[in-house]
Amino acid sequence: MWESLATSRRSDRVLHGAAKLLNVVVGVIALPLWLLGQRLRNPFRRLLAGLDADPAPLPVAQPRERSMGALMADLESIPHHLRHSDGAMVRKALADISSFVLAQQRETANLEYAYPAQFSDHVFEGADGEHIAGTVGLQAAPGRPGLIVVHGLFSSRRFDYVRQIAVTAYYEWGFNVLALDLRSFGLTNLTSQAPTTVGWKEGEDVVAAGRYLKQLGATTVGAIGISLGGSAVLGACHAEGAEDVLEGGILAVSPPADVRAMARRLSQRLPRSHPAYAINRGFWAMLTSRIREARWEGIEDFMDPLELVSAPYYGVDPEELWRRASAKERIAAARVPVLVLHPEDDQVIPVEHARVLDEAAKDNELVRVWVLPGGGHGAIDAVDREWFYARTRTGRGES
Repeated sequence: MWESLATSRRSDRVLHGAAKLLNVVVGVIALPLWLLGQRLRNPFRRLLAGLDADPAPLPVAQPRERSMGALMADLESIPHHLRHSDGAMVRKALADISSFVLAQQRETANLEYAYPAQFSDHVFEGADGEHIAGTVGLQAAPGRPGLIVVHGLFSSRRFDYVRQIAVTAYYEWGFNVLALDLRSFGLTNLTSQAPTTVGWKEGEDVVAAGRYLKQLGATTVGAIGISLGGSAVLGACHAEGAEDVLEGGILAVSPPADVRAMARRLSQRLPRSHPAYAINRGFWAMLTSRIREARWEGIEDFMDPLELVSAPYYGVDPEELWRRASAKERIAAARVPVLVLHPEDDQVIPVEHARVLDEAAKDNELVRVWVLPGGGHGAIDAVDREWFYARTRTGRGES
């Protein structure tokens, strides 16, 4: 990984020598552990099989009204303990702290949390024929619903906050699951050279993912996206064919209504006294790493990658890309049920984005926007896990 910084034979020797030294040190420690793991693999599997000797039956959804009014009544009946919690964001970040470092390099982007044995990596055809990657878990029993889980900015399907939703949906709700890697991130960054559009092409990829999950046996399919993933699933809500493959509905958590406004906000350098200073510095560090890894020229803020890299790649004007990527421009035309959740105390994507979406979709009966009293940015489950997962399952049309 270090060798990519070399620009001459001498610097390559120095960096490659350092990499070899590190390789030896890690190998001396890792090799005995690996050999021990090989010896203990089968006994450990037998032990785990004993723990799962009597698995619980898969839940069966009860028939009920599926209108948005009935859905909201069900959701509002679930008690919650949502509030502002500085500790919630810290707990969420700590679970993925090493993943954020690994995910910024192509070579290490798939070294984060692995999935259980029933899951495997798949590559399917997304929009424009691009090869989009994801991790899929399929139920042995036929006739089960499906769920697509979509990650946020600078992360991937292998982050804890994505994995928790996917694994819960698989084991506890009996869903077929596809945890998706967006363009420019995770395994998709290796299978496709297409850069991110922060919601436009990603929405078409989500529709393709729904179609693929149905081909694998899912009966109905829904999608949940967090932050940038929320922009992606909202990009699917109005796409052609969405009503045929995403009839289970869409849940967007803390999505941006205007991606240019989001990029402009992230481009600000906050003072140390600001409560979001640590988050801001983290985003800048990840952007800097991406710039170096991709060897981009002239990238100075969070707006430049879209305007100088993505727009030329897709052959559109930057203004047109921003318009196509922004959920406020497409949510009014939603063809499937959409629920937006946005905490009041989100310091990354302010709650004003939710109010913009609410106004834009006011004439569409398929859309609801719910502003929550707390939950930070993507940390609703850290504040009230029971409510978030009950809400996610109920919002997917399961009781």
